[in-house]
Amino acid sequence: MKLRHWQAQCLDAAMKHYQSGHRQFGCLATPGAGKSVFAAVTVKAMLNAGLVDFVLCIAPSVTVRNGLKSTFEKVLEQPMDGFLGSIGLTLTYQGLSSLAPGMIGRLLQQRLIIVLDEIHHCGGHDRHNATYWGASLMALMQHNTPPYTLSLSGTPWRTDENYVTSLLYDQNLRPDMQFSYGLNDAVKEGVCRTPSVHLIDSSKWRVIEPDQTTRTHNSLKQLLKDENLAYQHVLEESLFLSNILHYANEKLVTLRQGCSDVGGLIVASSIKHATQIQRMLRDITQQEPWLVTSDTDKSHAVIQQFRNSAAPWLISVGMVSEGTDIPRLQVCCHLSRICTELHFRQVLGRILRKRPKDNHQQATLIVPAHPELSEFAAILKAEIPEHVSVVWRKKKGSSLMTSVSSSNDTLKPDPVTNITTQTIEGLSLTEPQTATNKGATSSALVALTSYGRFEKEVLRFT
Repeated sequence: MKLRHWQAQCLDAAMKHYQSGHRQFGCLATPGAGKSVFAAVTVKAMLNAGLVDFVLCIAPSVTVRNGLKSTFEKVLEQPMDGFLGSIGLTLTYQGLSSLAPGMIGRLLQQRLIIVLDEIHHCGGHDRHNATYWGASLMALMQHNTPPYTLSLSGTPWRTDENYVTSLLYDQNLRPDMQFSYGLNDAVKEGVCRTPSVHLIDSSKWRVIEPDQTTRTHNSLKQLLKDENLAYQHVLEESLFLSNILHYANEKLVTLRQGCSDVGGLIVASSIKHATQIQRMLRDITQQEPWLVTSDTDKSHAVIQQFRNSAAPWLISVGMVSEGTDIPRLQVCCHLSRICTELHFRQVLGRILRKRPKDNHQQATLIVPAHPELSEFAAILKAEIPEHVSVVWRKKKGSSLMTSVSSSNDTLKPDPVTNITTQTIEGLSLTEPQTATNKGATSSALVALTSYGRFEKEVLRFT
């Protein structure tokens, strides 16, 4: 198998690390770079070197687990189903926590290597502060002769201020990953698509009190700050949502003219929100968008069917997240109420995977101009200024006038006119956040690291 340059480098580093007596190796690689293939060839090298004779792969979801299983079986050319004659077993972290003690004991009798995909889902270094999944993993790792571990993540940090299980930390309390491969390198080497982030806003939001008193705001940031309005209400506002969906569909239609199977993903905030989006997108496209949520029967099979189809749009609530491999996705709408840097990066990662057949190698992420999402876009631009583009699409004048009734929080839009597009060069148009945003800082003070600015993020599917 021909490896990418970074995969070959990381394989060499991992084997030298293990053969020198170390039991743990951490790989930080940007979402979409090919961590699963790297892990599989590393395990194959460990097997060939006689260091291990059984592999246990653990992932955060069934979809990611199935992807790992397929990749490992292809590379190792042996089954990974845990049955007699197999070379290994694939589980979810939840499945690991349900294993009988006897089964764990039998696993530990093997010369074992554990591949920990998206390891940031497991928190804690001891049983007193461990999360549920972290505790299950520690029970497997804390043995007289600990197994080899290969920890993988594109975002190795958590929001609960807990350590990530299995990772070592340096004196500055940063994860001590033995190999790092960032988005900047991946874009330069042609491994990942070039990100383009489009921020959607209005220059006139109108708030109407029950006594007909009217206030206007010139940005979404100002609206959320001054009115103490739940972001979810903005996401569900029909005119604002229609504007974003029309814009996203225009981008996808253009891409599909060059490659007919290019797909788009919409990350919704709730099942109710997803069904609202499905109705609106159906009217826009005159086609039935695919919808997958936790209520969807055989949801993982639906995701696989979409992956192999040429359907344009998939709407998801927490089902198409980190590690989900659908390379034909190239446009994404971030319409989740989760506004953390980890979630922003992971959602972006769904459209970064590159295909040789694509004529246009740019990944388009469309987001409302929420102040935190805007800053994450600015940080991304600062990290890779020569590659990342940030486009500010703001309706001007009376183009989007939204009435908010403070008595019942309903949103009543007025008609739309006059659309303009402006490209942000550097960070000059990204405003510093106010003290009301936790963890906020002026863009001029952003400290760039390979982990981004928020180092303790974890996905919160709420």
